[in-house]
Amino acid sequence: MNIHIAQTTALCIGILFASGCKRGEKLLMMGGGGTSNDINTVGGDDTGSPTDAPGDDTGGYPDDPPGGGEPPVLLEVDAVFDEYPGIAWVIETRMTYTDVDNDIDGGKVWMSASIGGEEAEEQLISIDGTGAIHLADEGVVFFAIEVADDSVEVLMDLALKDRAGNISNQLNIQAN
Repeated sequence: MNIHIAQTTALCIGILFASGCKRGEKLLMMGGGGTSNDINTVGGDDTGSPTDAPGDDTGGYPDDPPGGGEPPVLLEVDAVFDEYPGIAWVIETRMTYTDVDNDIDGGKVWMSASIGGEEAEEQLISIDGTGAIHLADEGVVFFAIEVADDSVEVLMDLALKDRAGNISNQLNIQAN
C-alpha cells in the first residue's frame, strides 16, 4: 500500500476552509472526535510508530526530544471523502487542536493509516502549507490523502508534533 498526500489539492481545500466555503455532502463525523491515546516518546528517526523508549534511534515518532513548552492537544478529527474530478478520490482530514505555545507551524502530523484492509502504513506530514495546511486562527490542521474511492474502509491514528518537538495526544478515527 502506498499513501499519497494530495498536496496540490490540499492547498486548494485549505483556501476553501479559510474562506468559509462548505464541503461536499459526504461528511463523515468520526466517532465524536475519536478516542484519545497518549504518545509520550522521545527519540527515533521519523520512520516508525510511537515507542516508549527514550532516545530510541531505531525508529519511532518523534525524531527530536521535547524542546520545552506545552504539547498541543487534539480535540477532534473530522474526515470527508471527496472526489477531485480528473485527479482522485481523497479523504480530507481536519484536525482541531489547542496549543498554548502557538508553535504548530513547522511541526508535523503523525499518521498511521490502514486503507482498504491493508497493513497500516505510517507517514509524517510536514505542516508547511503543502503537505498539511495550518489554519492558526481556527486551531485547525488540514491535509488530504488519496484513496481508491468513497467505499473503502479507512482507519487512521493521528497525532500532532509542534515545532519544539512536543507531542499531542493521539486520536483514532474510522471511515467506511
